[in-house]
Amino acid sequence: MKILEKIPSMDRRRLAQLKENCSNIVENGPESKRADAVKILSEIEAELNRRLEEESERQRASREETEIEMRDKPLFERVLRAFEKLPPRDAELKWLRVLAANPGADIYRLAAEAGSKSGGTTNLKIGSICRIREHYLGSAPPNTTRAGEKLYSALLVDFEHHKDESGKVWTGWRLKQEAEAALCHLGILN
Repeated sequence: MKILEKIPSMDRRRLAQLKENCSNIVENGPESKRADAVKILSEIEAELNRRLEEESERQRASREETEIEMRDKPLFERVLRAFEKLPPRDAELKWLRVLAANPGADIYRLAAEAGSKSGGTTNLKIGSICRIREHYLGSAPPNTTRAGEKLYSALLVDFEHHKDESGKVWTGWRLKQEAEAALCHLGILN
């Protein structure tokens, strides 16, 4: 079939249309055309998977290149570049601003300030902000309380361990000074 030769050069829109047409033939078309439609669908899937793998490899190579480029840069420059290339979304802005406005606060206070009921949300949100920018910020250290996991939040946060009069131990979160300076420089923080 000549159409099979054209699949690798088709753009996404044309592939989607061809896939829809072949799916319709398989479901509702004449028996005589179904085998060819199935073969075309198989080739379309193979091509889409090939493109996905190719794109994943390009992204991986780009991330590695960025990691190497940023490796020896000071934190200020890494944060600057990370947030220039991947500007924070509105929800991320909220969490960064809450963190900056409440230095030394524990996860429960930070969560409450951000409008969340769960302290675990603090690590999840700040960690997510750092994880998607890890290739700029540097490799996250291992989590000392959860084996095999990284502590992404530590890329932007200094943790202060406290003990109150009753003996209760808690951890305060403070945006790293260089990170805060970079975010202010970008206008993300005031």
